[in-house]
Amino acid sequence: MDSHPQSRVVNAQPAGIGRIVSLGRGCAWSNLGRNVVFADASLRPMAVFGDTVFPDDDEASQFDLDIHAIIALARGQIAVLNHLGLVRLFEPPPVSGPPALGPGCEEAGRLDFVPDVERAVALGDRLVTSRPRGQRLAGVLVTQPVETGRERIDADTAHESFGFVSALAAETAPDGTGWVALGGEGRVRLVEADHGHLGAVRWEAPVDFLTGVLVAWGSTLWAAGSASGGAGLDDYDWERLGGGGLVQLGLDSGAVLASARFGADLAWGSGGVPMVVADGLPCGVGRRGDVHVLPPGEPVTTRLTGPLASDPLGIAHAAVVGDQLVFGFNRGGYRLHRVGLGSIRRISPSLPDRRA
Repeated sequence: MDSHPQSRVVNAQPAGIGRIVSLGRGCAWSNLGRNVVFADASLRPMAVFGDTVFPDDDEASQFDLDIHAIIALARGQIAVLNHLGLVRLFEPPPVSGPPALGPGCEEAGRLDFVPDVERAVALGDRLVTSRPRGQRLAGVLVTQPVETGRERIDADTAHESFGFVSALAAETAPDGTGWVALGGEGRVRLVEADHGHLGAVRWEAPVDFLTGVLVAWGSTLWAAGSASGGAGLDDYDWERLGGGGLVQLGLDSGAVLASARFGADLAWGSGGVPMVVADGLPCGVGRRGDVHVLPPGEPVTTRLTGPLASDPLGIAHAAVVGDQLVFGFNRGGYRLHRVGLGSIRRISPSLPDRRA
């Protein structure tokens, strides 16, 4: 389907999808260099932000609308973080009624942060992010509460002993208590969160891949990634990120509950999310748009759909939205692709009907 790239912004950005996220009853995605689309669970656009603070600068406007994170905060606002470290705040658009199409969604606030961070999660009304990728800095940044009326978000550095962070996940209450998981080259660490601050390490587990995705499911944490040794690759060396695998870890102890390999190379890359968990089943998106599913108890993923293209489409971004798996590619055009969860459920019809 067309991803609705209409925008007032015109630049030389190659057509592609930057991020896709589920936001409660709705979702959002970014069209690289063009806009951010807020939609309902059926992918019907409800509001669109399509402006830049650099209307006369081709390269800067591309970075301005190169979105690295779209995050729902505890107080209801949505934070949109770009490559330059600018955080735009939006009030959640309605998910019913007539759509408000066209570049007209107004910002509720705009704050400066740190540029070039690829991973971010919410910790109550704070952000926890990886550190600038180009500098390969270790640990994470934990911000002060994100609020309007400020010009900049300050942050503290935490868990530098972990090394460079390439994946993040979190499960927190509105007050910021819970946990945050850090993924990196060959390991995953789970850290206690206490009222907006990161504390003690609950556990750390070795994995045999470069962690690119962390997904909580029930009392477990799925970790997945490409073959080890790709941490230092340039952002444009996507096709050198292959192989790898996935593992299911217990949240309480980090014990390995299951592990498997991918039947084909997934579309890994800087900031990409080519794997999700749908109704308890890990699903991966391949380089050419083929979808793979891990049946329960199997050691290797099974291909569910055929490829969409004969050539690689770049880095994949995927999310479970409503009753469908939605994905797009950073070099695959302004297009979204969908697979109904019914097709995935048929892999294991005995699984309970739950959402990731």
